[in-house]
This record gives sequence, C-alpha cells and structure tokens, in this order.
Amino acid sequence: MSQIANSADTERVERSESDCLQQLVIACQEDRTRFQGIYLLFIKPVFAYILRLVRNRELAEDPTSETFIKAFTSICQLNRPEKFTAWIFTIARNKTIDFFQESTQESVYRI
Repeated sequence: MSQIANSADTERVERSESDCLQQLVIACQEDRTRFQGIYLLFIKPVFAYILRLVRNRELAEDPTSETFIKAFTSICQLNRPEKFTAWIFTIARNKTIDFFQESTQESVYRI
C-alpha cells in the first residue's frame, strides 16, 4: 500500500512541476523578462546534454549559449507550452549539430 501512495505522490508532484513550468513558459511568452526563470531551471540540464554529445566542456559552451538565445527569441512561437522541455532539448541538439558543421567548414577553408 505504501508503494501505491508513494507512486501517487510522485505523480502528483511531477504533474505540479509540469504545470508550474507550463505557467512559467506562458508568462515568458507574455513578458520575456521572466525568461531568467527558465534559464535557471534549464542551464544545467541543457549544458549536461550538450556535454554528453561533444565530450568537451569548452566545446559545449557555445552551443549551450546559442540554445538559450534561440529559445529566448523564439519562445513566443511555441504553440504548446507543455512541450517546452522537448522543444528546448531539440534546439540544443540542432545548435550542437550546427556548431560542428560550421567548425568543419571553417577548418576546410583554412587548408
């Protein structure tokens, strides 16, 4: 019985966190000065995700910054705030790919 209660409590907390994030995203869409809250919530997980992709702390910094710039400038276009987490990690993946494509092109031009 205890496991059932713990499972229900965990589900309730996760739903509550999801609702809070959704409200924060909506607030940011209305007033971008509130984006700092999103930044503080997601900087560590986004950086960790990009770090796992590139395996180098210094190389992870630029795509991380670019991820938050893109999220900040595009948040008003996000139609489904409940999908914010997937959205920002998709941006992170794409910015990491872009970064390495640009780096590869630059090294070709140097030769």
